Amino acid sequence: MNKVGKILDEIGINLSISYQLFDDIRDVEGKFEIIGKPAKLDKDRKTSVYRYGIKNVKNELEERRKKIIQSIRKIQTNSKLEKLINFILTKPS
Repeated sequence: MNKVGKILDEIGINLSISYQLFDDIRDVEGKFEIIGKPAKLDKDRKTSVYRYGIKNVKNELEERRKKIIQSIRKIQTNSKLEKLINFILTKPS
């Protein structure tokens, strides 16, 4: 695999984990009107928030988001992907 392929793999792994962390946070903090389901629906599933605490999960999400942006910048600076990643990992819907 070439350098760009490895970077894209890294982005994919971090994005998938980040999105799950974000979804776990939304389950705890979200409102039905925004997330489309009752909050705390996943409480019995022992998601990351219930295992590690909301603060730790938010910190992990932010660190992974930064890694994704850094990886994107290795391929192309001023990429529109940065805005898309930030949207995906910060918007409640």
